Amino acid sequence: MVQAVKTFIGKVLKFIKYTFYTAVVGIALLFGAVELINANDPEYQAKQAAIAEQKAVEEAAVLQAEAEAKAEAQKLAEAKAEAKRIKGFHCLSGWDGSHRQVARAVEKSLRDPDSFKHRETKIWPKSMDGNDTHTLLMTYSGTNGFGGTTVERVSAKISHATCDVITIEKV
Repeated sequence: MVQAVKTFIGKVLKFIKYTFYTAVVGIALLFGAVELINANDPEYQAKQAAIAEQKAVEEAAVLQAEAEAKAEAQKLAEAKAEAKRIKGFHCLSGWDGSHRQVARAVEKSLRDPDSFKHRETKIWPKSMDGNDTHTLLMTYSGTNGFGGTTVERVSAKISHATCDVITIEKV
């Protein structure tokens, strides 16, 4: 009797399995038939074309917005760089903030060039009078003729475009 029950359950499960597969295949065929019917329908084709065109338009709009945002970010970065250049910081050393040509000129003019020590350099924005120069004030120290340390300042005019020294004078 147990064997008969096992056989019966096996047949029921096989029936359920085939019924399920048949239902899945039937549904797939039904959707395929609907799609086939719709594929030949001009109205359905027009709707699908309109949907595809709308997606293409939306994708193009997204790409254009991304390109505009990238261009705007580039313009902002360039504006920041130009603002920094107008302030004159592009002419100063990233290491100690000095202007290398001014520091070398001052160092060469000292009695003991090895005693030169840069303390601070201040730079003013590009002059608006049309001559495109920056004014800077450099504070430095060095030993004097008596062996003592003195702190002195020089003022310099430098070119905005090339950062070359135009004039240097002690303050």
